[in-house]
Amino acid sequence: MTANNILWNFPTAGSDIQFFKPVAVAFGTFLAPQRGFIQDHGDLEGAAIAGGTLKFHSAALVNFCPQP
Repeated sequence: MTANNILWNFPTAGSDIQFFKPVAVAFGTFLAPQRGFIQDHGDLEGAAIAGGTLKFHSAALVNFCPQP
């Protein structure tokens, strides 16, 4: 299984999805139509789609994995 086959679905309203640890690695697409997404450090192998604010701070790395 590769990152482009994983979907993290957060369909309801709530607090922002937060991804903060410098050593953190996440795989897949984060779908949050009623929330924001904040990444500070860490490595996201995939994508983030949010209805709120998308924030990428210092040392955040996103390697986009499009669907084949």
